[in-house]
Amino acid sequence: MMSRPRGPKTGEPPVRRAKAAVTNRWRNPMSTKTAAVCGALILFAGAGAALADATLTYQSPRTGSSTVMIHNGMVRMTTPQPGGGGSSVSIFDSHKGRFIVLDEARRSYIAMDKATISEQAKRMKEMQAQMMAQMRERMKDMPAEQRQMMEQQMAQFEEGRSRPMPKVEIRKTGKTEVVNGFRCTVYQSYIDGKPASEACVADPKSLGLSPQDYQAIKDMFAFMADMAQTVSGSQGRTPQGFEEVPGLPVRTRAPGGETMELKRVETRPLDDQLFRIPAGYQKAQPMQGFGPGQGPRR
Repeated sequence: MMSRPRGPKTGEPPVRRAKAAVTNRWRNPMSTKTAAVCGALILFAGAGAALADATLTYQSPRTGSSTVMIHNGMVRMTTPQPGGGGSSVSIFDSHKGRFIVLDEARRSYIAMDKATISEQAKRMKEMQAQMMAQMRERMKDMPAEQRQMMEQQMAQFEEGRSRPMPKVEIRKTGKTEVVNGFRCTVYQSYIDGKPASEACVADPKSLGLSPQDYQAIKDMFAFMADMAQTVSGSQGRTPQGFEEVPGLPVRTRAPGGETMELKRVETRPLDDQLFRIPAGYQKAQPMQGFGPGQGPRR
């Protein structure tokens, strides 16, 4: 489930309102917290790591507890919704190459594979072009001064679409720490040369994880990278790749100071049912987005 994207404020430039109207129609259907957990794993999981059936529990002072379960080529992430509105559940299926988001309240789900994401990105780009064409048509009847202002706004919009993504680097600091009993090495990310996020990364073997389902994790990383590439490309921008760091994050710190820490790791076997779409759930379309407390609409 996700909160409904907020609409543009009254008084915003028309071009900005048009852009918001399109981009709010389809976004990555993961909660902010889910994205944070995925981001931590994507940024700091290394090519040499190996994961078996395991449950990793992360804790954030602001948003609470999140879990990442790994089993038989599947990854399940459960994250709390803001304001105590339940949990968001997403499942990555490496066998079918798809990402599933469950809406427990409405008993529905969305499923995305590469073809779905490409189609949605194409539709979003077409809608943006349609919006711009409508704005140009309306400009014909505008007074000269207002038309000139609109032309400037449209030029700024096009410039923003073509602007390259910031350069991202991840550097080893040489520092080691112990977080909740897990010894880890500190890495710092930089955006255009300026310090951004930080992560303390542990050797998976030291966490008691064995080599069973790591391929699912790597497949999920590749899937999410492709999704970011496709969606960003539909807006005329190409994301920069992150360097892989060997290990698993036991603490991440965002630029604003918010932290997320690994509290515990359990390696007992997990039930297959946790990684399947529950019986009776109806499929919804990602293009329709989410309503507040409603999840995907059918």
